[in-house]
Amino acid sequence: MNRGTLIMLILVLGLGGFYYFYEYSGGKTREHNEKQEKRLFPDATAENMTSLEVTAPDAKTPALVLEKKDGRWVHKGPPDQLVSVMEVGGMANRLVDLQRSEMILEKPKPEELGQFGLDKPAHQLVAKAGGKTYTLLIGAKTPDGESYYVRSAPDGPVVTVPGTFTSILEKSPEALRALRVLPGDMGKMVKVRLIKGGQEGEVTLNVTNREESKDENEEFHFLEGDWSVVKPFQAPADGSKVDRYLNEWNQLRAGRFLKPDEKADFSKPELRLEVWEDKQTNPQILEVGPPVAVQPTMRYVRRLNPEEVAVVDFSKSELLGRTTEFFRDRHLFAIKDVNEVEKLEGKLGDKEFQASRSGDEWTLAKPSPGDKTSQNSALSNFLWEVSEAQSTENAPAGAKAGLEAPRARLTLFKAKGEKVATVLVGAPTPDGKGCYLQLEGKPEVLIASQDYARRWEELLKPLWPGASPSPSASPSP
Repeated sequence: MNRGTLIMLILVLGLGGFYYFYEYSGGKTREHNEKQEKRLFPDATAENMTSLEVTAPDAKTPALVLEKKDGRWVHKGPPDQLVSVMEVGGMANRLVDLQRSEMILEKPKPEELGQFGLDKPAHQLVAKAGGKTYTLLIGAKTPDGESYYVRSAPDGPVVTVPGTFTSILEKSPEALRALRVLPGDMGKMVKVRLIKGGQEGEVTLNVTNREESKDENEEFHFLEGDWSVVKPFQAPADGSKVDRYLNEWNQLRAGRFLKPDEKADFSKPELRLEVWEDKQTNPQILEVGPPVAVQPTMRYVRRLNPEEVAVVDFSKSELLGRTTEFFRDRHLFAIKDVNEVEKLEGKLGDKEFQASRSGDEWTLAKPSPGDKTSQNSALSNFLWEVSEAQSTENAPAGAKAGLEAPRARLTLFKAKGEKVATVLVGAPTPDGKGCYLQLEGKPEVLIASQDYARRWEELLKPLWPGASPSPSASPSP
């Protein structure tokens, strides 16, 4: 390459870099700055908004007053009502993103406001966010009917804004009301306490990671961590069961809310549920009271802070039968990801197997390797199923578990030979469908709803082509 060509190449690259930073990177910055300049409330964000008040066009219609406390939005009554975070969040987003369409008068005189309907505004909107108060006066429609004249009080310019913004003004308290029995963000819930039959249970999330956005408020998108049962016993909790439990409550809807003069007896609630979200001081509280006389599957449910009583249908739910025992993690092997497992060894009947892997490839030490594709597939499928294997309950004392001569034995190892656990599979349960289990080194005898000796035999058949591992005989279901 001669010197002239090299100089031309440098110039081209330099111009390309300049174009990229000016048009792409710089373009984004300019676009952001233009939007900020047009925003009526450039310093406000939906996250730091703490109150929103809409004054109706006539004195007969009460103002809509919404306040945010501890992450929850409440419509100030009387009576106070919990409102949907999604609905109010949408209103807050539309407000903070509101941009002027056209500048009409930068410094209007008092006598000029009448032609825009701003001498006696139809609505007044007052919001508090980040310690500041923002006021917006809404006047008449523009001649084309597409926009509204508005003014930020007390001395803001007269501008126009899109007519779609006024949907905020049309919201009624009933339209905003939180109909979900347990509203809130399921991904941010960190503690659940339930009191049932006089016994208190509690599960908590040990947060190990918060993924946070880059804004100044450090609002996070989701949490990572491990759930644990802390009362009335201490044990790992199954995160999927906790999530399922909370989601079931979240999906329940109030059939109707009782009027202030209607009463229900909550002196002895069947269940009290308290749920904390991350970084919140006070929990959401639910109390399940007596059944509705005309329909026993329906219960009166009281929601506190603010206090509201609703009729809720539990006919398709098992929530009222759940105790803390439900949350116990009954997985036989404590692994979050099958990729953690690098070696497995075990015995089915009189047949032994031992395999290790690197990436997605398995290497057999026992039995002798055969068709690599089918054996590799069998071991991968086997590991996936084993990672989900779990017991359903503890066996009663004196059960004939057959663990002195187990039909199957399985040990999993992580990297560097770290043992996860060893599981022994004993006799089938009396109904022939499940089996007795024991974790080596643990005294408890467990029961599984399926017979793992049979299931593992089926999955690992490709390791012994033409032969059966032959676990000890078990009766047919």
